[in-house]
Formats: sequence, C-alpha cells, structure tokens
Amino acid sequence: MKKYSIPKKSLILIAVLILLLITLSLVSNALQNGYDLFQKALAKERGEGNLEEAISLYQKVVAETKDESLAAKAQLRIGICYEKLGQKKAKLAQEAFQKVIDNYPGQTDTVKVAKEKLTVLLRAQAVVEKGDREFRIHRTWEGPDVDIYGAVSPDGNYISYTDSKTYNLAVWELATGKRRRLTKNPNLSGYAGQPIFSPDEKQIAFVWSVWDTELRLIGLDGSNPRTLFRNKSPYSLDFQLADWSPDGNHILALIPGAKEKNKIVLVSVSDGAMRTLKTLDGRYPEKMSFSPDGQYIAYDFPQQNDSKDRDIFLLATDGGQETRLIDHPANDYVLGWTPDGTRLLFASNRTGSVGVWIIQVADGQSLGQPELVKQDIGPIRSLGLTKKGAFFYGRNTGMRNVYLATVDPATYKVIGEPTPLSQRFVMANFAPDWSPDGKSLAYRSERISGFAGPRSSIISIRSLDTCEERELSPEMRGFWHIDWSPDGRYFLLAGYNNKNRLGLHIVDAQAGNVTATLLDGYWGSWSRDGKTIFYAKNDASTNSRPLVARELKSGEDKVLFPGVVGAGAAVSPDGEQIAFSSVSGEQYELATLYVLSLKQGKPHEILKLKSPEDFGPIAWSPDGDRLIFARRNFQENKVEVWQIPAEGGQPKNLGLSTTDMMSPISIHPDGNRIAFSSGRRKAEVWVMENFLPAKTESKGGQR
Repeated sequence: MKKYSIPKKSLILIAVLILLLITLSLVSNALQNGYDLFQKALAKERGEGNLEEAISLYQKVVAETKDESLAAKAQLRIGICYEKLGQKKAKLAQEAFQKVIDNYPGQTDTVKVAKEKLTVLLRAQAVVEKGDREFRIHRTWEGPDVDIYGAVSPDGNYISYTDSKTYNLAVWELATGKRRRLTKNPNLSGYAGQPIFSPDEKQIAFVWSVWDTELRLIGLDGSNPRTLFRNKSPYSLDFQLADWSPDGNHILALIPGAKEKNKIVLVSVSDGAMRTLKTLDGRYPEKMSFSPDGQYIAYDFPQQNDSKDRDIFLLATDGGQETRLIDHPANDYVLGWTPDGTRLLFASNRTGSVGVWIIQVADGQSLGQPELVKQDIGPIRSLGLTKKGAFFYGRNTGMRNVYLATVDPATYKVIGEPTPLSQRFVMANFAPDWSPDGKSLAYRSERISGFAGPRSSIISIRSLDTCEERELSPEMRGFWHIDWSPDGRYFLLAGYNNKNRLGLHIVDAQAGNVTATLLDGYWGSWSRDGKTIFYAKNDASTNSRPLVARELKSGEDKVLFPGVVGAGAAVSPDGEQIAFSSVSGEQYELATLYVLSLKQGKPHEILKLKSPEDFGPIAWSPDGDRLIFARRNFQENKVEVWQIPAEGGQPKNLGLSTTDMMSPISIHPDGNRIAFSSGRRKAEVWVMENFLPAKTESKGGQR
C-alpha cells in the first residue's frame, strides 16, 4: 500500500493557521472580558455610587483590554468618577482626562468629551484659586425610602414626596432630616403623587389616585385638605400636575382627553375652574414650568410624531405668542427657571452625553447660545430651583435585573442561588417571559436617555442555545408586562404608547411593529388558542377594574369577573381556567386569589390575604396542578414566592424572596427553571449650587 505524506510547507501553513486561530480566540475573549468588566464598573459607578471601586475596575480595563476604544472610554470614566468625588479629587480628574487626550488621539468622540470636561475643570480651578465662591454639587438625601417625584420648597427647607410604605403625602425637612406624613391612607386605598409647593410654601398641591384622579390641596402642617378638581376621564392615570403660578392663584396641569388629545390647562385655586391654554395632539410635554413673572410657560415637546427627541417652547399665559426657544436635533428637556427669570435651565444630550445647560431669555425669546453648566450629569429628575438659585434634582440609583433559578419540579423549591441573565444594562432589565417552545427568553430592557423623561423600552430576546440576543424597539413610551402569544409570532405588551395612552399593544415578534392596541388595559394574557385576550380593564366610570375577555376577531368584550382585579392573571396550561387576584372591602383591605373556570364562568376562592399583604404576579406549574405566586408585604418592602394547589389548600413558601420589586414569574415549559426580575428601590437627592452669575441671585448668596 502506498503511503502518503503531507508536504513540509503544508505542515508549516497548518501550524500557522492554528496559531492564528488561537490568537484570534484569545483576543476575542480578552475583548469580551474587557467589555464585561466595563459594564461591572459602570454598574458600580451609576447603580451603587461606589466610585472608588468603579475607578479600580476602570483602571483594570485600561491595563488589560486590547480595544483602544474601550480603553479610552474607561479612562474617561475614571476622570468622571474623580470629578464626582468633588474638589479634593479635581487634580486626579484633570490628569485622567489629559491621559485620554494624550494616549488615545484616534478616539475623536471620547477625546472631544475629555477636552470639554478638562476645560470646565480648569476654569473651575481658576475660580477657586481666585478665592471666589465654589461651584458645588453634593448629595443631600439618600436611602431606600427616598422618593424623587416631588419638589423642593421655594425656600429650600423641605422636599415633598410620596411615602413608599403607605403611599401618603409627606415632607422631608433638610435641616433636621425629619419626615412628616400629611395625609391618611388606611390600607393603601389610594396614592398621593406629584406634590408641588405653593409659592408662599403654605400649601401643597398633589394628585390623589384610586380609579379616577383628584387634584387636592393641603396645608404644610396637614391642615385644611380639600379637593379642587376631579378627573373622571378613562385616561385619568395620565393626568400630570406641573406647577403653581407665581401669584399662587392657579395650578398648571396637563389633562388627557378623547381622541388622543392633551390639554395644557390652568386650574383656579379658589374654585377649581379650568382654562385651556393649548390643545395638543397625541404628543405630550414631560415637564412644564412657569416663568417667575408668570408671563410664560416653558415646556418640552417631541420634535415629530413618535420622536423621542424634544425641543423647548415658550407659551404666553395670556393666550398670545408661542415660540420655539430651543431648536436643536438633540434631546432637550426643561429643568426650571432661574429666580429672576432671565435664564432657563435645561438638560441636553447634544454633546453625546447628557449635561445641564442654561440659556438667557428676554421677552419670550432666547438671547445668544446656550452655555454648558455641568457635563455628564447622569439620569436626573428636576425637583426645582429655590429662591436663592440652588438646583435640586433626583437620581434613581436602584438596580433590577432578570434572574434564572433552578427548581425541584416535585416541590418547586429553589435549588441554589438565582443567577443574573445578563450583565448588560443591569439597572433596567425586567418582565421576563419564556417563548412557547422554551428556546428563548424575552424581557424588557430600558435605555435611559440620560435624564428623567424620554426613554426607550427595548424587547431583548435571548436564545438559550447560543446566548445571542436580538432587540426590538416598539414605538412606545414604555411598558412593564410581556406575554408571548401561543404561536410565538406576537408579544402582548402593557404600557403607554408614544401618545401617552395606557393600553395593551400587540407587537410583531419579528419586526417589532405595533399591530393593534386595546386602550385602558392594565395587563393582559393570551388564551391558549391565541384568539382571545384576557385583561384588566380600567373603568373610571364605575371605579372598577373588571376581568374582561376580548375576542380579537369580533372586538367584543365579555366581563368575566366584576370588581377590582389585581396585579395579574395567568391562563392554565390546558386553557380552561384563569387564575387572578382581586381586592375588596371598604378600603380594599382584602386580597383574594381566585381560579375561574372559563367554561362554567364561576370563580373559586383559593386564598385570602389582609393588608398590608397583597398578591403579586401569578403563574401555573406546567402540569396545571399548582399556582406559583408572589406574596407582597408593602410595609416591610418584602416579596416572597409561594405555591398552593390549584384546587386550594395550604400555601408553601418556596424559599425565594427579594425586596421592593418583583416582576411576573415565568416558568419554563420543562418545569425545571423559573425566570423573574428583582431589584432594590433606591434614589438620591442632589443639589447644585453656585452655578449662576451673581446678578441672578438674591442678596445673601445661595442656599
């Protein structure tokens, strides 16, 4: 038999190719490891506020990664972290930004940001060296109970907020740290939100929501509560409270209406009479603010239909002219007026990262170009400016992510520790749902534009086999619930569309476009044949939220259960039953878990809970024998996962618990795994001082 041998040149070529493949593999792994490390550092910086540890991780990225772009970004973040640590670290921040400029000249975008930040630091350093007052940003309130959806009082002494345990209106005193509740809310029967102070600081206007929405007033000491206006629109959840007029006689608000129309209105403080200033199309402002002289209202507005980028307008309160104050392709967002009304503070991402900007205003027109006050401020929400020119703002620093847990299919006890699904965007992953074939997991991942306001909710779809992800961007303001259709072709999303309307939206699972919308649905689930959607309908006319079956072909609705349905429902694997919760009692103090036969139409009571406990998300075991549900305790900020036989019986704790937040529980078709999202609610209030020219301040300096 003739023997064949491989030529020596071929052997050398093969060896070279193998070495090349190994090298490419090692480089690829190094790049991926560098990216993961960068994401961890970003989470430490933005999510936990642990700047020192973030700096250490960024330094490791710079030292180890072969990706020059990633190294430049990490070096930039090092400078930003030092900048956040205050004046004592200003020199280190300058050195870090200079390294970006010197070491990565080819990374033009990153170098541009580094140069801008270095210029600002050098200018600030020059001011300090002159002995002038120091520009200062510092955190003034932090902790799990901080709420950033209120406002600072004009004198800077108080911050209004919603108490997270009782949903009462409360105030926090900056000087003492004392908290005081102003309303009584037995059994969590309502929700006090959007509180704003009157110009004389003696009253607070706020929204009280149950099913309809009321605009209420109350004294700073809790005295003289009264209802000023009640909105019985089916879109009452969209009601937005904005500002007081400087004379204290009117309250500025956004009222939703029929046919996707929104109205900017003034509500009289004396008698609740309403005057419409402007009727808008389906688009809506995120922020509106009175000028100190009361002549203008500044508001931001989408540049085009379905656009997430906004410009800023001035609307004359006497019904006169309206002008576009900020006209720029970037995303611009109102923060507030300076005390003398000569300037408007706003946020913008025009340099690539979001910063605080200021522009001069006179007679309803802009003067000159905007000036940068603070670059890379991060995701913030304005709480307002004080009379002395201090700017208060809030930051959400809590984190939530999607987790996978292995369970014993016989007992559904969790085996081992749950593991996070993704290391990307770990602050805003939520609402997982398995595909019908169990090969993929869809979840919501939020992309924040850099400040409270316009943001994007993405559907991320991960393959379990390859771990690859694809993303869909439905044209919606945001959503919190995903339900995959039985054939895998569509998603049912609960949330707000780009015209700020609450509803259920059917989205193509391949293209990502919205194919149909059911208004007024708070959450929904598909029938097993995909022909019907079961949903909770917000019915303001009867102050209820009944369980309704919508036949998609005919569009007809059938009420399955009247009353007030709770946080979710789940259709049984055989499609013949639906499990849901409902609240009842004079103050909605009782929560009941039901299973309803779709053939017989009769609900069967499974379990009762009494306030402050309530039911969260519900799921069926794949064999249909058990219900898996979240059990929430609002006062203890605790959520636990339990199971109970579908016919009723003794509930059992599954050993899975979290704090604050838990999304729908999704059980894999094989019954061995569950997916859920969990996180911790956390926020901070910050204040920016000494950033205004002296002539815009009141005598005595700034607070």
